[in-house]
Amino acid sequence: MDVVNYFEKCSVCKREILVEVVLFGINHNAGLNIVCKKCLKQKGLSKKYKKQNPKEAKEIERWLG
Repeated sequence: MDVVNYFEKCSVCKREILVEVVLFGINHNAGLNIVCKKCLKQKGLSKKYKKQNPKEAKEIERWLG
């Protein structure tokens, strides 16, 4: 099992965040969107995202509380 570490920053507040991806094969990530929970609560999900990803949007909104 391989682990890939991404040392990223929140796209809003620039807080440093470690993102670990555990691989069971080849890493085919197209990219990462990094936003911390605090900033996402303030910013909220866009209407476009909610429309295009309704299942994921509900899961994220539950997680945000």
